[in-house]
Amino acid sequence: MKTNRLNKVISTLAIAALILIGSAPCFAFAEDETETEVTPSATFDDSKVPGTNGGAVILMNAANGDVIYERNAHQLREPASVTKIMTCLLAVENLDKEEVLTVPENVESAGTSIDLVPGEELTVEQLLYGMMLESGNDAAQVLGLAVGGDLEHFSEMMNARAKECGAQDTIYKNPNGLNENAKTLNVTTVYDQAVITRQALKNEDFRQVVSTKKYTIPKTNKSKARKLKNSNACLTAGNRTVPIGGKDIPLRYPGCIGVKTGFTTAAGGCYVGAAQRDEMELIVVSFGSMGIESKYIDAINLWNYGFDHYKNYTAMTQEEALTEQKVKGGNLSKVEVGLPEDLVITLDENNKNGDLITTDMTLNEEEPEAPIKKGAVMGTVKAYDKDGTLITSRDLLAMETVNVGGPLTKIGIADEHAWIFIAAIVLVILILIFLYLRWRKAHPRKKVQKPKREKSLELFMKEKTAAAKARKAKEEQFSEPTYEQEQETYYNEPNYYEEPNYNNEPTYYEEPTYVIPRFDEPPRREPPLRSESLRREPPMAQRREEATYHAQAEEKREYSPRGQRTAAEKRAIRKERAKKRKARMKERDDVRH
Repeated sequence: MKTNRLNKVISTLAIAALILIGSAPCFAFAEDETETEVTPSATFDDSKVPGTNGGAVILMNAANGDVIYERNAHQLREPASVTKIMTCLLAVENLDKEEVLTVPENVESAGTSIDLVPGEELTVEQLLYGMMLESGNDAAQVLGLAVGGDLEHFSEMMNARAKECGAQDTIYKNPNGLNENAKTLNVTTVYDQAVITRQALKNEDFRQVVSTKKYTIPKTNKSKARKLKNSNACLTAGNRTVPIGGKDIPLRYPGCIGVKTGFTTAAGGCYVGAAQRDEMELIVVSFGSMGIESKYIDAINLWNYGFDHYKNYTAMTQEEALTEQKVKGGNLSKVEVGLPEDLVITLDENNKNGDLITTDMTLNEEEPEAPIKKGAVMGTVKAYDKDGTLITSRDLLAMETVNVGGPLTKIGIADEHAWIFIAAIVLVILILIFLYLRWRKAHPRKKVQKPKREKSLELFMKEKTAAAKARKAKEEQFSEPTYEQEQETYYNEPNYYEEPNYNNEPTYYEEPTYVIPRFDEPPRREPPLRSESLRREPPMAQRREEATYHAQAEEKREYSPRGQRTAAEKRAIRKERAKKRKARMKERDDVRH
């Protein structure tokens, strides 16, 4: 019965605490949804695209990765110096710009270079500009060795990072794109280079390097100052023009950001460029063009086509969490869920009214259990056009990490709310104690006197006898000498102050004699008169008689059932003691006289 009461009390306290903090377990599940085919938000009409010179080209929206136009986008091609885009991205992600690097002995000297000397010391920032502006193969090699330790390991890092960016068919084997003995080493596609560049442009350091027109490397320990100029003509062409559509169009494109050019005999002219107009940013990749300016003409034509016919509509942003999802067994009760990047929708010229686009968020079917890593997929967000057609879909990711919580998570209380739960429990206990004390004060408990346990007569007699023996031993220890002991001690001690009695006559009274002490002896007191010692009252005799009387009385005394004397017994004992006391006093007076 006590166990049932305890269980009820514990259950009541737990429920009350959960109600107080509002953390009672709650489980919600999303409804099942069937897969719906995604329809592009814009119509991409290749017939309106001007002719291109490259063997493989692509035009991509940098905001969402939508391909506006492509030709042979997944055809394997040699990237030439475009390889340095990945080398630059890994360098800015893994090295400090102010770090000083030393040029090794076997530095690359083939192809374009910035004439690095073995043993020369340059900063990472200086090497980045030398690689991206002047396309220095030697600078790319030094940076690759600094990041990966050796070129083989650095190539593995390049391939892994390319897959993270979304590349599908890219294989890197060196950091600069050079061929060895006319044998192709690095292979990629224009699509892969577009998605790699899209991710690289999100890095502000990379963006700053590729958009720089001129840079000067100051004098080093083994070389004079170097003046660098960006080889991207769409960024630095000045007043140069190219014929496009029967007109001379400036080669320098307004809004061009960069990125990288390249050329080898096997790869042909290669170009990866990005340009921005208003809120739209487009990436162009052209591989395999034959003329020097052909790759730039492809970029200008594709940029003009993209900016003239398409625009961006931002349906959702990544600045704040879109929603929160409950987590079971974690140190946090909820995890913030959001988008990895802005949800941007590409609209064509026939559908430029983005207000008719609607979005819908769907979380996972079940509540996830901790641990949850940052970046884990927690659901999806979908966008629909005015007709209810699905036009795009993005994953919702966890914006923070949730670790496994403590023991209170078993009842649905996260670690962040544990202190509230404990405070609530303490508050409830204090309230219950207060109410109990108030109730006890109003209903006092009646005291029940327990009967004293009676001692047996035998046990009582043993305790009394032991007490009497202890009292007698104590009296003997601290008692005064008896009359006989005093007389014996007095007569056995020699009396130096008495005159010699040669006739042995009894002396009943003696006058005190005074002896003049010598100068070296202390004065002596006169001895007491013998008559005074005879008058002393011997106290131990009386005590001995009383002790004997009490012992005999205790042996003969009869006790009541509860071991107490009656009033009559007490009066008789007092009278007997008084009578014996008077007899002893009379006997003592007779002895004195």
